[in-house]
Amino acid sequence: MEATNSKAKSLTEVLVDRGVPDETIEELKKEKVGVFVLVPVFIPVKQEVGSDETVADLYNTFKTPLLRLYLATKWKVESTEHEIVDLSSGDSESFIDPFESFESFDDLNVASEIEIGTSASIIHEACEDYTLNEPLVVQGDSGTPTIQFNTVQRDSDPPLNSTLREQVIIRRSNVVEDFIQICLDPNIMSKALDVRMIHMNGDVEVGEGDGVFRDPLTEFWWAFSRYTNGNVYKIPIIRHDFGKEKWEAIARILLKGFKDTGYFPIMMAPAFMEECIFGIQSGDILESFMHYVSDFERDVLQKALPDFPEDTDELLNIMDGYECQQIPKPENLVRLLQEIAHKELIQKPMFIVDCWRPVITPIICHDLDQKRVWSLYTDLAPTVKKVTGLIKTHTELSGTEKVMLGYVKKYIRSLSVQDLQLFLRFCTGSDILICPSLYITFNQQDGFGRSVAHTCTTTVETPTTYESFAEFKK
Repeated sequence: MEATNSKAKSLTEVLVDRGVPDETIEELKKEKVGVFVLVPVFIPVKQEVGSDETVADLYNTFKTPLLRLYLATKWKVESTEHEIVDLSSGDSESFIDPFESFESFDDLNVASEIEIGTSASIIHEACEDYTLNEPLVVQGDSGTPTIQFNTVQRDSDPPLNSTLREQVIIRRSNVVEDFIQICLDPNIMSKALDVRMIHMNGDVEVGEGDGVFRDPLTEFWWAFSRYTNGNVYKIPIIRHDFGKEKWEAIARILLKGFKDTGYFPIMMAPAFMEECIFGIQSGDILESFMHYVSDFERDVLQKALPDFPEDTDELLNIMDGYECQQIPKPENLVRLLQEIAHKELIQKPMFIVDCWRPVITPIICHDLDQKRVWSLYTDLAPTVKKVTGLIKTHTELSGTEKVMLGYVKKYIRSLSVQDLQLFLRFCTGSDILICPSLYITFNQQDGFGRSVAHTCTTTVETPTTYESFAEFKK
């Protein structure tokens, strides 16, 4: 949820604007809410701020265009002598799990907006394992701050890189090289990345959160296609300027994307990925090869398999292009194609396989078996039916909103495979199905470019002011 204010507001005013009852605000004041200010260099500064302190005051204090505020309370219980015991001192014997013993948040009616999670360790002094995952983001631009409240969830199984946080800068015009440089360091796997994307025009793109990480991951694998051969399925190619270190860095990008967001590059041939992870192939390598060759070659080969042609000129030209050493005949065509497929998909990129396997296998094999690898290519590939099945709304719809929702679904059904990937990326930051839901909300905005996507929450704001589907589709 986002709100833009024309003037600086105090923290109390922010809560009032969000409809928090007065008694709730008073309770929060009694709890002595602490504010942790994070400046752009991401060095946390712990400082208590009064409830009437304004956002403008914070900007003047820290002299920075970007502030991140973390709200936290000190957990307290009454001892047997009715004395207050401060649990933030680190006394493990007196520490009580706040999720089991602290009930005041239920009374405050703000749990859906500000909750306790386990993603970041910025406020470990106060809450140890129970920390806030960016519940409040404040950005200043020409004196007009924007405040965004993010909902977080408690996760009993934190991601691989939840220990440390690091800000990284990635240029959209140089995403492959920048990502590789970042992941040359093996320690990157133990860090959570705060990604800042630099637009083609040199400006820093607005946005934070999971959606910002999904987008550069998708951008990377799209741009990485120029380092590959293949049609639908692709195979990375050996380059004189890519040594062992760079290929290992690319493996870390793949692994980090999968562990942190669930993103898996289904553009890479499954037989090749199986070899990288497990060292053997259990699936049909010929199926991977048929999606590796061009559409024309696939059409000729698929026709020749069940019904060997009398005119073999086209078939011979294709086989010669893959350096086939035998004349294809009806009785040996399948074997020859399987051998060619193994040469193209496994033997040629074997140096890359040897670089990727030590990085990927020790970690990813705990989450995937060979059968699951092949099923990812079906589960993650977007289809019209799957995407329309993701659509949800937060509230019961009015008549006009139901019409607009019908427009959205009709528009999705009209998209090609490529356009469906672009639509999914616009909504979620990813071109594959790694988000469980796609929420549609409605507003009264009018004018050009009215639909707005929030990739962090996979939400699309759609106006109800369209007069027809033709206007909506434009």
